[in-house]
Amino acid sequence: MFLIKKSAVGIDISDASIELIGIAKRSGVVHIEGKYRTELAAGIVERGVIKQPKALTKHIQAGLKEAGIERIAREHAIVTLPDVDVYTRVFRLTEMSKDTMHDALSLAISKGIPVAYDDLVYAYHVMSSNDATHDVTVIAAEKSFVKMWHDFFTKQLHFSIDGFDTEFLALRRAVVAAPDAVVAVVDFGHRITHIGLVVDQEVIYTRSLMRGYADLHQQCVTEFGIAEEEVATILHESGCALRGKNRRQVVFGYLDDLIAEINDSLQFVAEKGTTVTSAVLSGGMSNMPGLKEYMQEHMDITVDNATIVQAPELDRVFAGCFGAALRGVDSSWQHSDPVISITNHKQGAQWSVNYLKKTFEKQADVQHTSIDPQKTAATSQYKVKSNRKSLSKTHKQLLLLLLIVIIGAAAIVWAFSYQNKQQLMREQQAQEAIDNALNGL
Repeated sequence: MFLIKKSAVGIDISDASIELIGIAKRSGVVHIEGKYRTELAAGIVERGVIKQPKALTKHIQAGLKEAGIERIAREHAIVTLPDVDVYTRVFRLTEMSKDTMHDALSLAISKGIPVAYDDLVYAYHVMSSNDATHDVTVIAAEKSFVKMWHDFFTKQLHFSIDGFDTEFLALRRAVVAAPDAVVAVVDFGHRITHIGLVVDQEVIYTRSLMRGYADLHQQCVTEFGIAEEEVATILHESGCALRGKNRRQVVFGYLDDLIAEINDSLQFVAEKGTTVTSAVLSGGMSNMPGLKEYMQEHMDITVDNATIVQAPELDRVFAGCFGAALRGVDSSWQHSDPVISITNHKQGAQWSVNYLKKTFEKQADVQHTSIDPQKTAATSQYKVKSNRKSLSKTHKQLLLLLLIVIIGAAAIVWAFSYQNKQQLMREQQAQEAIDNALNGL
């Protein structure tokens, strides 16, 4: 949980760029104290891993100084972990009590995230719950990954870091306003494209497609046969309207594959009973000319560019860091979004996963319903069905077994004590016999 203060700095780092923003909340209104964005040279951060900590430190320090928000950052900085290495899951746990929900969730996490359970750091938020059904949002990452970022900010920059936000949760916080909205948020990142379905401001479905602007850029470099810098300029200035039919087909082919996967996700959630009527686009690639219009032509829902609700004049590339900073000044998000923390690395995990496997595998029906056959999407839904009567019976059996063990142990102790007493009596009788024999002499 993050502290709530009058001002905060949000920091959003990807392989390609850094965005920083400082905000303050006065009289209920959010004010921007300063902002900064710069592109990162290749090799400083690679797929979310810090490769050149000194270079990254210089960029962050220069950005904070230029934006005039150094003091705020030292006092209250909230950092988003790169989504490329963060797993966001939505689980539905059915037919179980709140007492067993936490334990069943740990089992579902061990099965639903492709990282060894003992190597995970995770946190969760129960979106809705009744006597038997619990909808839970989980964010998770590898311990080593979280520790790397924690050590970087605490040791290199000497920041106080309570925990980490995630890119997508921060983005949703910034761009989704209506409390009853049913909207798909599509975030075009440098390495991945993240799709999230938000209903009543809760994330009920997520999926990460392992392709982003970097893949389109590289494909164009290969097909166009020109320098990387020239390709970047063409995509930035012309986008979907670039000259040359063959070149347009390269861009359109890439977008068609992407749109097909987005439509698959919308179809999946529709089959589960949720109909999405609109989508908002975010991320650096969303600024590419003609992208919104092309997607609108090929999708059956309304498509628009995202707007930062509390700062509509701000470029949407700042949405992630703005959403992170917003969490530091607005208490309404304190209990609705989980926080990844290295100090409390399994929030809600109560029992060991080995015990859970033995207890629940015979009683739980875990159904994987991810729509990504290659298992590269950072999303899935699981339904865990547990028979409470069966669980109660198991507990009774465990208690009975424990009672039998205690009685058996007591019996062994009694038998050993009785044997010692018998031996002592025999020895006393023998000594008496010897004494009597001597007296008779």
